[in-house]
Amino acid sequence: MTKIFILAAGEGSRMQPYTTLVPKAMMPVAGKPCIRRIVDRLHGQKLDDIYIIANSDYMSLFKHEFRDEDVKIIESISPQGTAGEMLNWRVREEIGEEPFVIYYGDELTDVNVKRLITHHLGVVQESLIGTLALISNVPLDFGVVEVEEDEITEFKEKPPFEALMWAGIAILEPEIYDFIFLGSDFALDVFPSALIAGGKLKAYYSDAEWLDIGSITHLRRASEKFEEVSK
Repeated sequence: MTKIFILAAGEGSRMQPYTTLVPKAMMPVAGKPCIRRIVDRLHGQKLDDIYIIANSDYMSLFKHEFRDEDVKIIESISPQGTAGEMLNWRVREEIGEEPFVIYYGDELTDVNVKRLITHHLGVVQESLIGTLALISNVPLDFGVVEVEEDEITEFKEKPPFEALMWAGIAILEPEIYDFIFLGSDFALDVFPSALIAGGKLKAYYSDAEWLDIGSITHLRRASEKFEEVSK
């Protein structure tokens, strides 16, 4: 069974002052912690081999939240970057030589991770080091204006931004470790370096709407979305 690692040890600097007391992944989304919603979604897809990488300052919160769940929590002494967290010796030991899933702890996009795993494992390709979940339904936080020959023709309030974007969810081969270093970020450092070195990253397309809690504005939008669903 493919192991899933939820990356929840970040500082959440864009969520200050809220994250002074509560880690970003534990921020409530319509009354339920974000990471609880992630775990519940994974369980709903019959995925149970779940690990959470959490900052040591908040271990008690995570352990209490999942006290009745078979979820393994791995302690990170200090933030090491989204990729750097994977250098933790316990994480490396658990992965071994098998493919594994990374899942950002502030990510609520409704990607079917089970299908992502099946898609990746069904591809036989030399130098393949990962498959990334991509989305194109990305709501903007602001409106846009259309202009023709200096004349405003239309206002569009917060339209979707139609371009492919990584959803913060991926299945990776152990070879990805060749490009991870302390403080590294998957999108900024690891994936670009892997591509330059000749590694191949495949795409898994999802039509889900991008939903995360990376900022206070996004947290509010996510809460509104889940409140609408629960009505």
